[in-house]
Amino acid sequence: MLPRAPLRTVASDIDARLELVDRFRDEFVREKDAILDASIHDIGFSQKDSLHEFEIVCDRLSNFGATREALAVREPICGERDEVLLILPYNGSSWLNTAILSILVAGNRVRVKFASRNGVVAKVMQSIYARVVGPSVRFDSRRGADLMTEALGDRTVKAIVVFGSDAWVLPYESAVRKASKKLVFEGPGNNPFIVLGDADLRKAVEELSVTKYRNSGQACVAPQRVYVHEALYDQFLDAFIARTQSFVVGSPNDPETDVAPIPSPRVVKNLNYQIRDAEAKGGKIVYGGTIKENLVHPTIIANATNDMLGMRCEAFGPVSYVSRFSTSEQAVARARDSNYGLRASVYGRDDAAWVASMLRGAPYLEDVGAYTFGKFGTMSVNEPLSESWKGALVTKPVGGYGYSGWVWDFPDGRFQLRQGPKLFSTETSVPRPIL
Repeated sequence: MLPRAPLRTVASDIDARLELVDRFRDEFVREKDAILDASIHDIGFSQKDSLHEFEIVCDRLSNFGATREALAVREPICGERDEVLLILPYNGSSWLNTAILSILVAGNRVRVKFASRNGVVAKVMQSIYARVVGPSVRFDSRRGADLMTEALGDRTVKAIVVFGSDAWVLPYESAVRKASKKLVFEGPGNNPFIVLGDADLRKAVEELSVTKYRNSGQACVAPQRVYVHEALYDQFLDAFIARTQSFVVGSPNDPETDVAPIPSPRVVKNLNYQIRDAEAKGGKIVYGGTIKENLVHPTIIANATNDMLGMRCEAFGPVSYVSRFSTSEQAVARARDSNYGLRASVYGRDDAAWVASMLRGAPYLEDVGAYTFGKFGTMSVNEPLSESWKGALVTKPVGGYGYSGWVWDFPDGRFQLRQGPKLFSTETSVPRPIL
């Protein structure tokens, strides 16, 4: 059983909890330099990317006030002695706080597990939370597997929220069913980026380049499978290569660096394996392809086919797979051909709305009888990630289908699988009874 904590000290009033978020933001800003240094040290994000993430999170922290009306009629899933276990991924420092605070602002105590390689990040964040919310947010450095096992047997853990690999979480389904424990999962992306024949070429190339190489590609929302209409294919490929050449590859400590080394040896190994697999299956490396130790240079593979590993699994790095199509129907079919359904992007005019309608999932979680493939939780049409992802995890529900994400829940004691976009604040709270 997880070690007992002091009684819940989370404020019962939503306004008081939102005030805690404001106080956290003030401390967060004061610790800016320490947070940026920790991000560079632990995750290897460049100075540019670390600052960009920090600024986005400052904006999102200011948006928590918009949750007041929705949460004022809800109550936390936890009682005084209960808590929510939150297991976080390695690819982030600042943005992880949006997940923590979403659960806290719903009125729950939170036990937080940072990735093992994020020791400096965890230390900085732990100091801030200790000053602002005390024992309402606690940190646990034990192995994620140990925490999962203990949480499943602990009645005071009312829900588990996990970021990570579907391959790691799926084997827990039988244990979760046995324990009747709610589990919210956020997983990988294998995101299609569709460029129709009448697309604005310049805007499409710019959006693809910026979102692909930010954080050196270490983002579940980064585009990966690039489908380009045959009328634009050659021109698009030339423009994408030219734009890629402008990105600076180097040390994360260099303020000019855009693409930095990847800290995870496992990710680097997978990327190398995917690139070699693509070559063996007819893919042509038209740019990059070089991996030196843990530095993966920006890589573009043309003539990509859906049977390549990099087209079927998440490529968690600066590697893109580009393929041509002849009809919008073909683009939709190939985009749907994946086990992952987190996010999809479409650039074009006449058919763009139809393509999006064929890929878009529900606006919020929906009950599904089985893991649902071919739908996407977020659909962007001629809109950059910076716009379509505004307020993500705070006011904008995000999440996916297939193995990109799900909720295992037990309303009335009956197992229920739900997929689609979600908010942690909603999923760790329940409607307040009408008296």
